[in-house]
Amino acid sequence: MNFYKDPRKMEKKTLFFIVTGGILILTLFFSIKNGNNNIASKAILETTSPVNGQISEARGGFSNLISSFFPNGQKDIKIQELENQVAELRDKQIHDFIVQRDVIELRELKGALNFIEDEYEQNYITTSIVAKNDGNYYTTFTLSAGENDGVKKDSIVLAGKGLVGRIYEVSANYSKAISILDNKSSVSFEVLRNNEYTGIASQNINIDSETDFEGFIKGYMFDINYDVVPGDVIITSGLGMYPRGIQIGEIYEVIEDPNNLLKYVKIRPYVNFRNLSKLLILNPREIN
Repeated sequence: MNFYKDPRKMEKKTLFFIVTGGILILTLFFSIKNGNNNIASKAILETTSPVNGQISEARGGFSNLISSFFPNGQKDIKIQELENQVAELRDKQIHDFIVQRDVIELRELKGALNFIEDEYEQNYITTSIVAKNDGNYYTTFTLSAGENDGVKKDSIVLAGKGLVGRIYEVSANYSKAISILDNKSSVSFEVLRNNEYTGIASQNINIDSETDFEGFIKGYMFDINYDVVPGDVIITSGLGMYPRGIQIGEIYEVIEDPNNLLKYVKIRPYVNFRNLSKLLILNPREIN
């Protein structure tokens, strides 16, 4: 008896079984995944080995298990229910985010009242912007509070970080305001570290300079000898319609007049005039 076996024949048999087994596994996988019982799959499973009957039986049991999770006619309903739940969660998340942001803004607005001197009557109205001018910065805008809410002409408008502007027109349910970036606006200010350093902030000032004032406020000092420097904090002085102590911004640049007649300042406002939402309206104080 010859017990010697040709190694090349053994390798061929091994390769045959490996390839056949791979085809079986792939066929079983794609058949279960796609739910197909095509003729080619049946032929391969039925002709390769006697255990294919057991494999086919196992495949059928697995397919039945999958079907038990997703019964016919119920799959689309389940998907729709999940989509509805996701939509509800998304809506709730957006609502919660807006509410949280509003709470933060209202807290900042109430903090703005601390800028104003105690003797000023702090009756205030919270409101939102419903329309604005063209352009990147808020110079004129419409608010969602009007005469029915107690708003009066020349009322003061504040944001969480300081002075925004004033009301110039009031209707029953709405009001219109101009910000301190508008050419029609003018604010008397003082320097926080030395209240003797006073001046006027207005975009209507003509300055002989190539300095870019977009997003900044123009101003000049009443005395050219006032020793102001970049970083000095600017607040309302109390002259005119604005009560004393409201933050405006800080000096960004000092511009000397070539004729030595005035000392100009470029003021960076604390309020972000690119992004305004909720605001406070304070009734104008009585000036006798």
